[in-house]
Amino acid sequence: MLTKIIQNQICGIPAKLGWASCLGICILLTGCAHFGSNQTVCYEPVCDPADQSNVSNVQSPIRQVAFDEEISASTEKIPAPSDNENLLRDPPDPLPDFQQVPAPPVDPQPETISVEEPFVIDLATTIKLGGGTALEVQIAREKAYQAQVNWSKSRLLLLPTIWYGLNWNHHDGTIQTTPGQVIETSRSSLYSGGGAGFEGQPITSNGTGPGNFAFNLSIAEAHYKPLEQLQISRAANAAERGTRNDIMRDLAVRYADILQARSELANYNVGRDTSRKLVNVTTNFSDVGLGSPAEVYRAKTEEAQWIVKVKEAERKVIVSTTSLAEILQLDPAVQLLPAEVQLVPVTIVDENISVQELIMIGLAERPEMAEYRALAESRLIRFRQERARPFLPYLQLAGSVGSFGGGTGSDLINQRTRDDIVASMVWEFKNMGIGNYLINRRSKSEWRESQLKVERLQNRVIAEVLATAGDSASYRRQINAAESGLQAANKSYELNLERIRDAEGIPLELVQAIQARTDSQNRLTGAICNYNRAQYRLLHAIGQPSAIAMSNSDNNNP
Repeated sequence: MLTKIIQNQICGIPAKLGWASCLGICILLTGCAHFGSNQTVCYEPVCDPADQSNVSNVQSPIRQVAFDEEISASTEKIPAPSDNENLLRDPPDPLPDFQQVPAPPVDPQPETISVEEPFVIDLATTIKLGGGTALEVQIAREKAYQAQVNWSKSRLLLLPTIWYGLNWNHHDGTIQTTPGQVIETSRSSLYSGGGAGFEGQPITSNGTGPGNFAFNLSIAEAHYKPLEQLQISRAANAAERGTRNDIMRDLAVRYADILQARSELANYNVGRDTSRKLVNVTTNFSDVGLGSPAEVYRAKTEEAQWIVKVKEAERKVIVSTTSLAEILQLDPAVQLLPAEVQLVPVTIVDENISVQELIMIGLAERPEMAEYRALAESRLIRFRQERARPFLPYLQLAGSVGSFGGGTGSDLINQRTRDDIVASMVWEFKNMGIGNYLINRRSKSEWRESQLKVERLQNRVIAEVLATAGDSASYRRQINAAESGLQAANKSYELNLERIRDAEGIPLELVQAIQARTDSQNRLTGAICNYNRAQYRLLHAIGQPSAIAMSNSDNNNP
């Protein structure tokens, strides 16, 4: 039954063609699974292994690697983790020595980009340029400043407001006197002077005296308002730090995107160059009768596919650089060139720290935790204020001093000094106390809501620490696996070249070898970049992304 499935679904031919045809096609589809680099290929119609005068070198995007181990050791299957293995607790294997097997170099500049003076940048410079000047950080800083001003303003509630001005009043016609008589009169009055009061606005006089002053100061507001605004100011400052941490994480991640895009472009350029040489070799084989024109067109098809991949990689380079330039507030047309010569894994968070310790650091250091705790504290103060408001009076106090005079018609005579002082204390019970009770219930619910938000944020921080720590450990192992796969691919590529040199194979056997070699290089590139991103995100998850710039110069050197 199994053999029939293999014949019908894998071979894709009727069973009546026989076992020989099926076996031949299966070997053709699976024979070129591994390949290598840094080997020589003969471009003459007849290849002589002993004659190296007509042999050109096919350069790999990485430095020459000595393969002293056997091919079986290079292609050894990586054991799967056991059921009892804790990926977050057990330390991963050491990183490979990148001085012996370096990552692919970063391509200097795509062909489709024409920039006279590219801007060379590294990770530390990126953090310094965008960490404090990004628009989101500036907006958060202004909000923090506004909260600071509101707190300072709330501390001045016990200081009276001072007024000074003029009040002129003129009346013609009937008016009612104090005893109740209605008389016809014409009169004028003028008051000039000033006074002081709490939270008041001057009210126009009715002609019987100077302008009065409205005043109203709640003892509950005077005591609790500064405390509430202080917590809101602390929350705004923490929000600014959180925004800056988010920007620093985004800058580091997008810088890693540029490195990956340019490294993949370098890998695809090598594949394209190798495919071009393969077209020449296939053409030479066809000219001397060792191959068919169909093989030439097959090689040209592969070359065209590589060109498409190169152009797509160039597009990703442009997109990644434009995305980073947007945060840095640079000209979108400026192309950012990474200063790194080659990719290396950057380990920032100490791998000896347990996940439990990382969680505790994150809960203590994350700015979002400080922000939400401060907001919860402000809600608690508001709840206490509303609970005490009915029992704390409104203090009403105002005074004025000035000159007042008047007369009949438009005469302003008898100007004399006049002093007025008003003081009172008023207790307020909204809606016979029921309104105060409902306001108190609402403020208590708002406080409980803020506590629940703190708990929800704690769960999110714990989840982010666990996820980023797991990503870091996983990508660390992927680097080791990708390194082993690249070594196997390089060795396999060398063996394929030897087969062609010894006239045991045809040049088209390298088609899959070229593709697999580039795929292995891209897997290593992706593993390294993903590991670096995981480190940046883990550092952000524990609330210490500023260490990215401090440790970049030390960890960035291979």
